[in-house]
Amino acid sequence: RDWSVTGVQTCALPICPPYAASFRSGSFDFIVVTAHIRWGDKPAGRIPELTLLADWIDRRSKEPFFGDKDVIVMGDFNIPKEDSDLFRAITAKGFCIPPGLLGKHGTNLAKDKRYDQILHDPRFTKSFTDKGGVLDFYEGDHRPLYPGTKLTKQEFTYELSDHLPLWIQINTDIEGVELDQVLGRG
Repeated sequence: RDWSVTGVQTCALPICPPYAASFRSGSFDFIVVTAHIRWGDKPAGRIPELTLLADWIDRRSKEPFFGDKDVIVMGDFNIPKEDSDLFRAITAKGFCIPPGLLGKHGTNLAKDKRYDQILHDPRFTKSFTDKGGVLDFYEGDHRPLYPGTKLTKQEFTYELSDHLPLWIQINTDIEGVELDQVLGRG
């Protein structure tokens, strides 16, 4: 299946198309691809979609008009742990976790599953610092976020989220990258 990333898209299960957008900050041009991988009945059922996403990004990044080689892939991939066939499916084309996210705790509210990912192709994206993490807005209790309400934990997840956001720091002012862009080499 070949996905389009132009215009408004809707998601009809079982597969939702990824979204891509290009950005520039400082001297760093990059493309962000986001996706939400379906939950499914069994974890193994996610492997074909993860493989399809990795293949699609790899194929698109080799096209001359894709825009940039610096691709950051992120989203809810519903991958509980990094040492699984699910993680191997999305990283089969060389994507890896930026240094600032290595060894960080999970992104679910219990912090024991790493459902969400930020990945990059280390052959191109060299701008990641060693800073990154998971923003724990939940801290084990949803009630301080909604004072005066009687939301259950499940109701809270529909109001805000059942996942904790990931963040990374990117060095966007790199002299060598800027020089390559001026000379038309990169």
